[in-house]
Amino acid sequence: MSYTKPHLSNAEVEKYETDGYVLCKRPIFSDDEFARLKTIFEEDLAQYGVDGLDVIHFKDDRLLEFLLSDTILDLVGELPRDRTRRHERIDRCKRHLDRLLFDL
Repeated sequence: MSYTKPHLSNAEVEKYETDGYVLCKRPIFSDDEFARLKTIFEEDLAQYGVDGLDVIHFKDDRLLEFLLSDTILDLVGELPRDRTRRHERIDRCKRHLDRLLFDL
């Protein structure tokens, strides 16, 4: 199967505007990237259990490769949002990265 960079449809953007979230029911990552993500998930599930997966990206910084990938950032960039909430999220991400990278 060939991989095509994902984009949101008009219906998905409308769903986001109405409900505040959208589920992409098609591949976001390439087969190789998804296989790596699945392996990380299975390792985390084995180590932390289902209840420990709530904020797993705080425990496993390998997930930042996916969360902050150009693929995800470009996809999220297609969503409308108010600037205040966006800046709050960016600030939270920066603080989290600082803690991971610099042990602050």
